[in-house]
Amino acid sequence: MFGQCLSIQAINHIFYVAKITLPHAFRQEFGYDLTFIQTRISVRRHTLQKTCLVLTSQVLLTVNAEPITQTDWKAWQSLSDDEKANVAPYCSGRFVAPVIETPEIVKGGKTYILFDQDNSDAEQNHHLTGDIKIYSEQGVANSDQAYYSVANQQSELSGNVAIRTPDNGISGSDATLSLEDYYAIINNAQFVLYQQNLHGEANQIERTQADAFNANGITFTRCAPSSDAWNIKASSLTIDSEEGLATAWNARFEVKNIPVLYTPYISFPIDDRPRTGLLTPTLGSKTTLPYYINLAPNYDDTITPVITSDNGSVLRNEFRFLTKQHSGTNQIDYQVIQADSSDDRRWSISHEQEGSIIGGIEYQFDSRWVSDINFDPAYYSGSDSVDYQTLSLDLSKSVASLNNKLAIDYSRPVDDSSEDFETYSIQLSNSNSRFSSSLLFEEQEEYEPTSDASASDYDYLRAPEFALSLTPNSTILGFDQVEKFRLGYFSRGLSDSQLNSLASNELDYATEAFRSYASLSLSRDYLASSKSYFKPKFEVFASQYSLTNDQGLDLNSEYGAEQVSQYAGRASLDIGTSYGDKHVVSPRLYYAYAPLTDQDGPILDSEEATSFALFTASRFSGYDRVGDMNRLATSLAYRYQANGNAEFFSASMSKGIQLSQERLTETGVDSIDEDWQPVWSDWFATLGYQPNSQWTFSADAALEHDAETFSSYGLTAHYKPTDKVFGYFEAEREEDDDEDSDDYGTTFDYLKAGAYFPVRYNVALIGYASFEKEAQESPNAYQFNDILYGLEYDNCCWNVRLAALESAADDDDSDSFYPEETEWEFYFELTLKGINSGSGNIESILNSLDFGYAGRLFNYQ
Repeated sequence: MFGQCLSIQAINHIFYVAKITLPHAFRQEFGYDLTFIQTRISVRRHTLQKTCLVLTSQVLLTVNAEPITQTDWKAWQSLSDDEKANVAPYCSGRFVAPVIETPEIVKGGKTYILFDQDNSDAEQNHHLTGDIKIYSEQGVANSDQAYYSVANQQSELSGNVAIRTPDNGISGSDATLSLEDYYAIINNAQFVLYQQNLHGEANQIERTQADAFNANGITFTRCAPSSDAWNIKASSLTIDSEEGLATAWNARFEVKNIPVLYTPYISFPIDDRPRTGLLTPTLGSKTTLPYYINLAPNYDDTITPVITSDNGSVLRNEFRFLTKQHSGTNQIDYQVIQADSSDDRRWSISHEQEGSIIGGIEYQFDSRWVSDINFDPAYYSGSDSVDYQTLSLDLSKSVASLNNKLAIDYSRPVDDSSEDFETYSIQLSNSNSRFSSSLLFEEQEEYEPTSDASASDYDYLRAPEFALSLTPNSTILGFDQVEKFRLGYFSRGLSDSQLNSLASNELDYATEAFRSYASLSLSRDYLASSKSYFKPKFEVFASQYSLTNDQGLDLNSEYGAEQVSQYAGRASLDIGTSYGDKHVVSPRLYYAYAPLTDQDGPILDSEEATSFALFTASRFSGYDRVGDMNRLATSLAYRYQANGNAEFFSASMSKGIQLSQERLTETGVDSIDEDWQPVWSDWFATLGYQPNSQWTFSADAALEHDAETFSSYGLTAHYKPTDKVFGYFEAEREEDDDEDSDDYGTTFDYLKAGAYFPVRYNVALIGYASFEKEAQESPNAYQFNDILYGLEYDNCCWNVRLAALESAADDDDSDSFYPEETEWEFYFELTLKGINSGSGNIESILNSLDFGYAGRLFNYQ
């Protein structure tokens, strides 16, 4: 196109070009080639017209062109792959900026004007007509006519006006355009922001900078030009693409051209940068209206009113910051409207921060305090109760190869909890590849507002204890060695009044102990470089206790002496191998033996395991007991790798046997049982099956030795055809191990299922359900805990999510599958694309359920 134009003369760096053509019919008739006649535009009054060898003038017709909101809209089937990126396949298309072929001469701040006819006067005012194009570094402008003044470098455009830059386009009936900068005024305008797909019309648009606009009498939307799903009408709108922000005044939100909401002021981001504005609100049982404030690029604030039907309303403020050396989040919730005016106002404070301070010391600080244990369930969907106020501070620094850390922790019961103690601890630790040490101090105090603790509820605490672990480079007869040492003072920390009130059978609670401990472990891995291994391990232990009791307890009768020494040892042998490459079979044999030795010292931190664990040489946790042991365990595993390293199928079976009576317990040594018989462990089995990339199945079970009852099991089936779509099922049996629970020690069967899948190209269903029963009950005794019903609808210009969560009430005592007493929560979220953003409460609920949810299915622009 530009090869058909001649530069005439530069006046103030404005180039005028007369386009001279020969009519096609004339060329055909007389055989002439296209030629150019260079004509200089002078300042004298004259007329330069299209040159035609047959006709001295040509009639110029004005054709009403389509607005830019139609010309720059591109149908989906016409989009390139790059243009389709992040656009939903069910959208009819998107706005695409036309390629602007800017002439080379424009570079350097010059302007290039292409026109058909020019009438000028002595004052260098030009009336240009025809297919006018004005090229500059600011973009390109088109019109049918232009009045240009050299004196003020301004053009008055009329007739099919269009002004485009790479990021936006504006069309209108007429416009005033500055050729020195970006300034322009367009009347009866239509506009498009290409990247945001935002478009609309206005009585007048004023362009103040390359990407900054002011509009009056405006209507705009993110929907396709043919859609009236929603729009916003406003008396004025300011768009600043450089800042990524749009602001409207006297705005009216319309659905299907019907007004539904008025606001005197609204601002919203128009790109992915964080901007001040309203995030996606959630309406329902817990209505949240989050307002985001972008204070600076490195810190922001979100203010969220949370309105509930049963628990009043709280105002939540979350402040986040990020500097070169520090980052953190501070959140404060305060009840502004009470459910009952006679109740105390509810609140919550949390602070999380990490970073580095002087000398390169890294730190991490966390704290959370609430007014009552049920604050989170009342105002945070899917949350559990909180029993403790907590505070922790970690300081760490590496010096050479030594890692150093100081950890300080404090917890205190929430005032309406049933917990008894506030606790303090401070620990200093150091470590490298061959060495680790720690110094730990603990303390506990009865928290008077909540506690009804007795002396038996007090645990032994380290006050303090030093621990050291060494892994020397040297070996003993080829065996690697690990040396461990511990030295500590233990006390329950009973108050004087508690000590004085101890009954005669409770005097041991006043016993305090000084413990020294040492152990040596020798192990060697034979054949470590092959598929087989042979690992013998030997361990010896020595402990000494110095005991005191100021309440008159006879330590000699209780422990045999005030100074107690005890020694123990154990050994284990682990043998295994693997056969095959694609079909891999792996047998394993493990034997552990520990003789019975006198161990009369107090139990300060040890606890006996209640289940028959395989492939371990220890029956006790902690350092006070080394249980006698004579066990053999074996397993056989198989796995099949279908392609490469992808595991198609796997299975394993393991079993153990106790070969002799294990007599050492927490309370002493059991007598020899003459009728004792070897004890078999449960049958432990696992299965894994992955037929393809979409399906995964896994199962594990512990079947009692007589093969009559499962002591535990787990079964999962997971279908995941894409990153977001999934189906999930889980069946599980496990024992409640929460010592504070009323069901502690009870075994339950659980069922859990969930799915998130499209039922149409832009409609998805999401659901979740969980059920439980006690293990000894029949299958028809299942009762549901939670059921979630969800629906998501995605459109090119908006997204809707609906969710209902039904839960069994805490006070429901019914035995039926469907509880008599349930609690409902309802949620509704509407996201106007291009206007608001954020995840909302529904996202928090889905993440808290832990059933495979991995984010929105419809996450298009």
